Amino acid sequence: MIKRSTNSIIKTLRLKFIAVVIIVSFVLLTSISALLCILSFNRSVDELSFSLNQALQRSTSAYIFPRQPENYYMLHQDEALAPFELNASHYGTNALPIPVAVYRISAGGVIDLVAQASQAVLAPQTLGTSIEEALNNTHDTGSLPHANLHFAKTYAHGSTYIAFAETSSLREWKRVAAMLVFGELVTLIFISVIVTLIANWLLLPTQRAWEEQRRFIADASHELKTPLTIILANISLITHHKDHTIQQEIQWINAIAHEVKRMEHLTGEMLRLAHVEESDKLVVTTLSLNELIEKELLQFEALAYEHHFTLECSSSEPIKIQADKDKIQQCFATLLDNACKYVNEQGFVRVELKRDARRAQVYITNSGGDISEKDALHLFERFYRSDKSRGSSIEGFGLGLSIAREIVRKHRGTLQLYAYGKGETCFRVTLPLKQPVKKLFDDK
Repeated sequence: MIKRSTNSIIKTLRLKFIAVVIIVSFVLLTSISALLCILSFNRSVDELSFSLNQALQRSTSAYIFPRQPENYYMLHQDEALAPFELNASHYGTNALPIPVAVYRISAGGVIDLVAQASQAVLAPQTLGTSIEEALNNTHDTGSLPHANLHFAKTYAHGSTYIAFAETSSLREWKRVAAMLVFGELVTLIFISVIVTLIANWLLLPTQRAWEEQRRFIADASHELKTPLTIILANISLITHHKDHTIQQEIQWINAIAHEVKRMEHLTGEMLRLAHVEESDKLVVTTLSLNELIEKELLQFEALAYEHHFTLECSSSEPIKIQADKDKIQQCFATLLDNACKYVNEQGFVRVELKRDARRAQVYITNSGGDISEKDALHLFERFYRSDKSRGSSIEGFGLGLSIAREIVRKHRGTLQLYAYGKGETCFRVTLPLKQPVKKLFDDK
């Protein structure tokens, strides 16, 4: 139930994150696209107005050539629109952005093309109708929808001048809009993929933390269930013999006391692990790693003598570290205790101290610790104990290595299973060295 709820929460968070990013991206891209379409449309309107007005200004001072039907070009045909240089020789480098056809209508009704001001001409079949509609229009500018034309007119030198341009130039914004919509769709698909990957990456630590918490609760419940079951069974046996003395029931009472001590030890380990994980404050002091290890080894000499194994320690040079003395001492006590638990008779527990330019390294090796590849993968998990350990008389709850690794991590170091197999097991602790204080001024 917890796992299902956790997965549901993670999935909901992921979907919400993706949805928010996509919606914000969509709104932003749509706003940019709309702005670009508006700018494109306004630019087309400005270019059209500019071309018509410029053509009219030039035509009022231009020399009027006689009409030459053989030189007429269809404004709506590509061959007429394509060559901007049709009359460009009269404009020099000032060609208009949109092709325009300018006509002069004299007082007598004679229509002449102002060739010097025109880059295109109207088709003969639409010329008369278009000019008539433009003349009848009460406005100086307007559009002729049936001919797909836009016009502007002015009166000068006793004649009326009318400039025509295709309104298709105003539809440029639609092509821009289509391109922007396609680009927006592609961008949203790309963003969706990237955001999904980022969401998975961001929520992975949270998912792992919840999974670890779920396992922790399940494993702790399992570990507490066994002693509670034994305690209840022993209490039941005692209550069945109400007339017995304490001495007669001492076996069950001792069993209850033993299980209570195990529970006390378990809860102590759980509280210690929680304290180490939650507390970010370290009382850091400068320590001699050599002296700290030697003092810890002294605590295990009696155990080594009793179980017939040797303790060895070697170091190439003094090593100074900056660490929380109590916590780092607890870490090495846990690792040495673990090594002494699993060492074989007539075996050894060896500690080697090394250093390089920036790190101190402590290797803790014990003989007789046969670890399988399966156990090596889960060794630092909470409450994990190998089948061999569970079947032996060695007590423990599988929290020691988890606590030790968390302490080392708080000190910006690493704890790992360095080597195993061939009758030996080795753990390596890596810690940063004490950094020397730089002088502010050099002695002269």
